[in-house]
Amino acid sequence: MKRLSLLDALDTTPRAVALGFFDGVHLGHRAVLRHTLTAAEAYALTPAVFTFDTLPKLADSGLLLSREETDRRLEQLGFSERIAAPFSALHDLTPKAFAQNVLVDTLHAAVVCCGRNFRFGKNGEGDVSALEHWGQVFGFDVRVLDLVTADTEPISSTRIRRALAAGDMPTVNRLLGHPYEVTATVVSGAHLGRTLGTPTINQKLPPETVKPPFGVYASVVEVEGRVHHAVTNLGVKPTVGGCEPLAETCILDYNGDLYDRTVTVRPVRFLRAEKTFDSVESLRVQIQKDSETARACFAPTGHTRAVLFDFDDTLQNRREAFLNYARGFVRRHFPALPADTQELRAHDMAEFCASGNEFPNYDAFYTALIEHWQWQGAPPIERLVNEARCFFPNYTTLLPNVDQGLTALRARGYLLGIVTNGDIFIQNKKLDVSALRPLFDTVVIAGEEGVSKPDPEIFYRAAARLGVSPADCIFVGDHPEKDIEGAVSAGMQTRFMCACGWFDPPAGVTVVHSMDELIESI
Repeated sequence: MKRLSLLDALDTTPRAVALGFFDGVHLGHRAVLRHTLTAAEAYALTPAVFTFDTLPKLADSGLLLSREETDRRLEQLGFSERIAAPFSALHDLTPKAFAQNVLVDTLHAAVVCCGRNFRFGKNGEGDVSALEHWGQVFGFDVRVLDLVTADTEPISSTRIRRALAAGDMPTVNRLLGHPYEVTATVVSGAHLGRTLGTPTINQKLPPETVKPPFGVYASVVEVEGRVHHAVTNLGVKPTVGGCEPLAETCILDYNGDLYDRTVTVRPVRFLRAEKTFDSVESLRVQIQKDSETARACFAPTGHTRAVLFDFDDTLQNRREAFLNYARGFVRRHFPALPADTQELRAHDMAEFCASGNEFPNYDAFYTALIEHWQWQGAPPIERLVNEARCFFPNYTTLLPNVDQGLTALRARGYLLGIVTNGDIFIQNKKLDVSALRPLFDTVVIAGEEGVSKPDPEIFYRAAARLGVSPADCIFVGDHPEKDIEGAVSAGMQTRFMCACGWFDPPAGVTVVHSMDELIESI
């Protein structure tokens, strides 16, 4: 992704522009970002994010994500440009001048997307009504998105900061839509942990990011493709005279050398505040207690604590979704066909895609479809694949009572998660379109993890990020091998969802046909 400045000489390519600061790239931001990408694909525009280098109100508190991590997540979503402006360069512009000088003359915006609470211009005088007015005057389209809520309260960076300040990592992770993490190079420390019998890795905390409360956390660390339970101290190690904020992590049951390697540590649960001990021996005893407390967080309890789901054909009817996508596809590419012929062709496309009980690789599918239809003058395969990645998720179709069922499970106190194979962009967008995302405490997508079902590792990661044992999880899926065998190999309980009828149920597994049946079975 290009990192540009408003002060650079930008090219004149027409853009679809997401407006906002996007600190954290959290669930409240994703509707704006998603609609920007959809507009870019629909009108052949360059998808861009326009933001500020920083905001005065964040000068002391810091960012939810480092700029590098923010850029990585925006690029992962599909943006090709992030254009930043110094706040001081724009804060005196009138709303009209911002619309004309920045959006039109500099960014060449054809479409702009923002949240309903977006303000712009000097002293924040411009609101979304003013933006829509100047869009009509200057000829750009304005898309205003409603605020995304969780537990009836809007998701915002301010709300996430409150949860982070309280050490409420489960809420932070749910509202972010991704785990809070420390990703940094392992540096050499004083080797005190090794002397005390608990070898640790030390990482400098990024200076520009907001920190959780200093203290001890149960955490998870992924090393060499495998997840490990850990205990992490975030702070300055006052007992031994530390002053620089560090993440000091003892990886339970791991003894490898990680010096000079970049490692990601994810705090899962706050255990206690940082404090000064009267002796190194007292510190040693407390470290042992902390390690056992962290280990206990991930130990089996004998009770179900979390319910994890596959997404396609378990929570959504993918056949119905693809048929609706096929209808839109045919209308776009064959507008001259009569309506009844368009409908027949859409059904043919959906049946052709779904043959063989598996959705195919899109490259192979569109190559075969062009031959199947003897489609002269078809667009390039790459164009069709990009179109599918952008538009197919817009047709996400949930099975009956899914949202009510998930809400009921949360009300019972269960943690909820998604473990799904597939492309990170497509699967994330399906979850966003479904409006289910705020209900889930963790989402694990193979395309981001580099490991796929049925490998038990992907199930281990989901349980670890929830801070529970796999044995305390029920996994609900529709594929006998990828879902059921994979979850069982990870030590999870299972339910086989037979709502779409792709596969015969495996022997010895509880079969459910709907969300209502699932709830009754737990």
